[in-house]
Amino acid sequence: MKAQAVTPGEASGPAPPAAAATAAADTLQVYFDHAPECLFQVRVMQDRSFVYEALNPVALARIGAAPEHVLGRTPVQVLGDEFGGLITEGLERVRATGQAYAYEPTVTYGGETLTYEAVYMPLPGPDGAVRGILGRARDITQRRQLEASLLQAQKMQALGQLAGGVAHDFNNVLLAMAGCLKLLGRQSNGAGAAALLAEAHRSVQRGTALTTRLLAFARQQPMASEPVDVNQSLAEMAALLDRTLGRGVRVLLRAAPDLRPARADRNQFELAILNLAINARDAMPEGGRLIITTRNLDAGQPPVAGMEAGAYVAIDVADTGEGMTAGVLARARESFFTTKAPGRGSGLGLSMVDGMLRQIGGGMELASSPGAGTCVTLYLPRD
Repeated sequence: MKAQAVTPGEASGPAPPAAAATAAADTLQVYFDHAPECLFQVRVMQDRSFVYEALNPVALARIGAAPEHVLGRTPVQVLGDEFGGLITEGLERVRATGQAYAYEPTVTYGGETLTYEAVYMPLPGPDGAVRGILGRARDITQRRQLEASLLQAQKMQALGQLAGGVAHDFNNVLLAMAGCLKLLGRQSNGAGAAALLAEAHRSVQRGTALTTRLLAFARQQPMASEPVDVNQSLAEMAALLDRTLGRGVRVLLRAAPDLRPARADRNQFELAILNLAINARDAMPEGGRLIITTRNLDAGQPPVAGMEAGAYVAIDVADTGEGMTAGVLARARESFFTTKAPGRGSGLGLSMVDGMLRQIGGGMELASSPGAGTCVTLYLPRD
């Protein structure tokens, strides 16, 4: 039989099945090797345990292990009880249901608290049973933190609008009361009436100071920014702190002798110290020590997020109280969040202190752990 010539166009057509499968496998391998997220495959053993069969470079780098230290081992053996246990729970759900499973585990690993967006997909065998599982995990910790910050900012904005409206209305009531008291003072005789009127005037003045603080918190009224001698201010507060905290709490002031003046609203600063002192007293029901330390700080980088590098006066307010768990510490700045019994606290103390500091270009840092007390550091811009 005479062979016929075949033109190149006539030779083109669908690739053989084997060639197509090879090309697809190569494409998947390229994705597996270069994907920016953690990818892995596990095999389901006869005893229903799960062992790693493959991990991509990103996953290996994230856990800091070489393939020979991971392959053939279970998630718990590789990652420990907490992290490996959470992964195993998700894998077990896929094995039991035969369905894909998506969840967002939050774990502590390598000293960090991390949140992952994870999806596990079953690989059924010829009999339909799940013989393997493909996993994909993406670190979304930063995204969740940004979302939480945005939510907190929205809450603070709403709270500021509410505080501003209440403060304006309350201030109008106080002005009317002050006018009435002034008229009564002109018409009243006797030392007893004069003393009562004087006390009423002082109550009105305290109410006016409260509305000023509320308006400053709502950022509808700018706070005074003036040079403040922090050491002198704290020394003058000593008697007030002793009366407020009671005999069970010993107040120690460790003032830096060369402390530079700070820029702040003195009244707001003293209110912040008083709020922190009361929080410390409540954390020390059996008594303890409140140690206030002042120091100069020349920060080459921002001391806390949202601040700038520069010169600050730092005030450490430390107690020997019960301390806070990691969960409580993470929420301590939230408005209305409190661990105190109903009627004992509003949950606004730390959020108002934080808001005041941010208005003047300062900041606040919290450090605490159960049984080790709490230290709140205030950063005031230096004058």
